[in-house]
Amino acid sequence: PGSSWNIFLDPISASQVVSSGVSLVFMLSNAEDMITVNETDARYIPKDCPADQRSYLIGFYENFGPSGGQTMSEVRYWDPSAAVLMTQMLPTFGQGLANVCPDMRLTNVLVNLENGEQYGWTEESNFGAAARVCLAANVSDFKSTYYTGSCRCPRGCSNLQ
Repeated sequence: PGSSWNIFLDPISASQVVSSGVSLVFMLSNAEDMITVNETDARYIPKDCPADQRSYLIGFYENFGPSGGQTMSEVRYWDPSAAVLMTQMLPTFGQGLANVCPDMRLTNVLVNLENGEQYGWTEESNFGAAARVCLAANVSDFKSTYYTGSCRCPRGCSNLQ
């Protein structure tokens, strides 16, 4: 399937997790790359989102890329997409469906360690551990879920300025 930054940087630990026998769910970088930041993202922020929180969220996504020398469309929701996938799968202990991932497949995965601890990547292999792998993302579902969750301010939204 490829390499995520986490597996690339610490292949030994990643290999230990993959071979541990725990139930695995991966969202491939290809699926995460489908979810780009763009100027229309405000339409996914719920209408009842507190004004301060809405302003904060819009300012964040509009300025995150440019502050690092990138355009908005070069920025991806990598970590948030994994978090949304996880929260959608928690009620079924990783065995059910997730709206954010319309193309989930069962395969066997291992961490290739041919370069030792320097860097590694995941690949499909008959010798690998069983894993559910998300191959495509539902962008609308992700953004709706992400921004709905981001509008919750358990301690109030006024402290975000």
